[in-house]
Amino acid sequence: MDPRLDLAREFITQGVPVFIAKPVPMNWTGRTEFFYPEDWPYLDADEKHLEGWKPNYAVCAVTGIAFDVLDVDPRNGGDVIEQVLRTNGMMPPPRGVVT
Repeated sequence: MDPRLDLAREFITQGVPVFIAKPVPMNWTGRTEFFYPEDWPYLDADEKHLEGWKPNYAVCAVTGIAFDVLDVDPRNGGDVIEQVLRTNGMMPPPRGVVT
């Protein structure tokens, strides 16, 4: 058992579905960086979805079930929106941060 997947396993024990996504090849012309399982929004919380993980694979959690995520994307003005939310006391209290 790879210790780099410990957090993913912890999420699974809390009922959060977690899965891996293989990176696309360098010559891929599609608009995605990873190949997601076709049924990813409907996966159950089971460690079997971590099988085959390798470094550089994405480890993904299905959110909106056990917790929600606010994705602040500065490339698309998210940092400005975040500041407006904070200034107006509208930012939800964080329970964790991923960078």
